[in-house]
Amino acid sequence: GETFILKSIEACNVEKCAQWTAWGSWEVCSVTCGVGQQIRRRQCIGGNRCVEETLEKKACKQLPCPSWSIWEAWSTCSVSCGNGHRVGTMFEQKICYDSKNCTGDPEEHEVCIRNSCPQWTDWSSWTQCTETCGTKGNKLRIR
Repeated sequence: GETFILKSIEACNVEKCAQWTAWGSWEVCSVTCGVGQQIRRRQCIGGNRCVEETLEKKACKQLPCPSWSIWEAWSTCSVSCGNGHRVGTMFEQKICYDSKNCTGDPEEHEVCIRNSCPQWTDWSSWTQCTETCGTKGNKLRIR
């Protein structure tokens, strides 16, 4: 019998396969307060045919940045007419962490101008007496 070769094999791709190193440690958060990001890296060794990413990112949360929260409603004006003032104060609905680092004044003043205050006019002259004699007569003046 004759022998037939059905398959022929030859070595190829002699270049070493690329491999990833283990992920490095997460770097410190990019911010000291609020929301930032952290990065960790890895390297491709033994070739440059690595397909995936060399770095990985994730969000990191720190304590909220020092700041005053929203304004409370303005107080009523200190006068009912003329020029006065009203005060708006902040309250810590969102806590101000490390309050000595909160910038700005927690209170704001504003001038409030009301309508002019009513003022008395000068008295008018007296009217004639309603009687010409006796004690039942009256005089009137207005302002």
